[in-house]
Amino acid sequence: NVSAPAQAAGLAALQDLEFTENARLNNHFWLQETIRRLERIGLGIPPSVANFVLVRFPDEVNADATSARLFLLENGIVVRSMLPYKLKSHLRITIGREHEMNQLFHKLEEFMGCRSISATDGGDNVVKESCR
Repeated sequence: NVSAPAQAAGLAALQDLEFTENARLNNHFWLQETIRRLERIGLGIPPSVANFVLVRFPDEVNADATSARLFLLENGIVVRSMLPYKLKSHLRITIGREHEMNQLFHKLEEFMGCRSISATDGGDNVVKESCR
């Protein structure tokens, strides 16, 4: 249910083509970046074309979705539990602005016990993540 003022605001926003295009581009970029960054630290993500990702966490104690949600909440990041949908290993994470997404990545890397490992591969610097 959406109130009449919220509907009017939504319609006005759709008329602002520049805003709509910027929002679409932001979502596209950060959706791809989120998938890339979270897969790199070992989290599973099915394909998405929405403004959110469904993230699968391991079933390990202290690395599961419930523990991750509580950890993120303690750090000021709100994500949605998927328990009501019988997806106990998953969280729904909405795509946000650059600083919000970078904070999310940093905190999830911390939660997953990741550390960056720099290595040299044929003269190129390669950064890999090592997690739990």
